[in-house]
Amino acid sequence: MKSLIVKNLTKLYDKNHGIKELSFELLEKECLAIIGKSGTGKSTLIKTILNILTPDRGNIKIYNTNLNDNYVDIMKIVGYLQDKPIDFPKVTINKFIKVINDYYDQDYTNDLMYYLDLFKLNKDNIITSLSSGEIQKLSFILAIFHKPKILFLDEPTNFLDTNTIHIMSDILKKLKYEGTSIIVCSHSLNFILDLADKIYLLNDFKLIDIKDKLLKKDYKKITLATNNPLTYKDLNIEGISNIKISNKVADFIYIGNLNYLLKKLSHFDLTDITLENPSIDEVLGGLLNVL
Repeated sequence: MKSLIVKNLTKLYDKNHGIKELSFELLEKECLAIIGKSGTGKSTLIKTILNILTPDRGNIKIYNTNLNDNYVDIMKIVGYLQDKPIDFPKVTINKFIKVINDYYDQDYTNDLMYYLDLFKLNKDNIITSLSSGEIQKLSFILAIFHKPKILFLDEPTNFLDTNTIHIMSDILKKLKYEGTSIIVCSHSLNFILDLADKIYLLNDFKLIDIKDKLLKKDYKKITLATNNPLTYKDLNIEGISNIKISNKVADFIYIGNLNYLLKKLSHFDLTDITLENPSIDEVLGGLLNVL
């Protein structure tokens, strides 16, 4: 069953910024990830779907109902984690739970307490005194505690450590299995590849299906240090892109066989080398060149 249908959705700030004529569909139990460089319209897309921003034109249906026809009821089956921290009131988490229960006209205390315990948040803490990571955990809980039928996540891994991200990922997989549809925008490549059924790149007002291209490539972020100053010419090696050099230290994205790369680097007087999984932003430069 289709949980979301978006047709010709447009919200322009000027001729170069916003979203234009975007169309796609989302099925039940499906996760769609949308990636792209900053400023390409990812947050605008989510906010326009949810009517937080008024679209210039286009049509949105959630479970075959036009959003504006029954906005209040539809939003109660929606979960949303925005890209920036929520401006919470200066109250305890426990008091805020009462506000949530009143809004939904249902007692969700046990569900909320389950997630608070899971993320090690104290219900007696004043929300405005929480750290950025704790605020992000609470915001995530408020997006998912009611098992929404459709969930929108805008940069959900911001401010979170690796262990918390794993917990979040497990929760989302369970929700998806139980019927929740998910749209997620994230800069975490591993998080997206682990969760998403579809991955679209939003670029130049177009949504491009790129999951196969991401899966076919093994991207590594490599940082190396040498005893001698480095030049861009030194790193003119097949598979290397996004080079940044600062005297004797260089970092770059590499796609290819690591043994081949190590042979090419063998004549360097290396003092250190590290390999990491890159972020979405770090792989986009090379990816856009092959689309």
